[in-house]
Amino acid sequence: MWTGLLSDMRETFTPEYCRSMLARTLDNLPTLLANVSTFTRAASLMFKDARAGDQMGPMIAGAYSLTSTALITEEAAMAWMQKQDWDFHTQNRETEDSGVLLTHIMTSRVRYDTAGITRESTIGDMVQLAADRNAAGHDGAVQGLRSYGIKIDEGRIFISNTAPQLRKLLQDTPYVPWHRGLSEVAGARGEKATYFMTGLITRAVSIPLAAVTGDVVPIDEDLPFGEDDFR
Repeated sequence: MWTGLLSDMRETFTPEYCRSMLARTLDNLPTLLANVSTFTRAASLMFKDARAGDQMGPMIAGAYSLTSTALITEEAAMAWMQKQDWDFHTQNRETEDSGVLLTHIMTSRVRYDTAGITRESTIGDMVQLAADRNAAGHDGAVQGLRSYGIKIDEGRIFISNTAPQLRKLLQDTPYVPWHRGLSEVAGARGEKATYFMTGLITRAVSIPLAAVTGDVVPIDEDLPFGEDDFR
């Protein structure tokens, strides 16, 4: 496929073609710049993200300029964009957003009670304590996490889809409902009704503990070589 693409590029982008394209672009530069602003606004609305609009608007305007040299209205720009396939962009954004969401949750500072004492910690640090049964403060971290709809079980982090305390943490972010974003984390899976604490039994998303701790995820399959191969 790459060889074929290179061949097409050589046949299409001749010196004459490139000079003509540059001349056409410069001749229509005022219209192109105006359309950049229009497509930037339209992309911001379509992707529901001003940053995505700023990034994609100029490129989309450039692509549109290959089909027309006319000024375009915002309504027409939106209609033109809706005819295109944006799966590549939305999939990449979902993957990116899942990492930002997970980081937001794990770096959030919360208060919790342990042995009658109110403590403050990031959720990520509490996850580390909850994952180590021998760690000082393990029990307090476990109980503190459960009140936010988070628990550790068999090497996975279970996160409630509807925990009220977690909703408060995320209420001013674009990540509500958060289970959609978390489901894009590598190794994530949906869970049925999960017990977190009395009164909090909800559906959840579970992700590998390694996604937070940075540990290497163990591989359970046999490798196609043995120890003798390294001697």
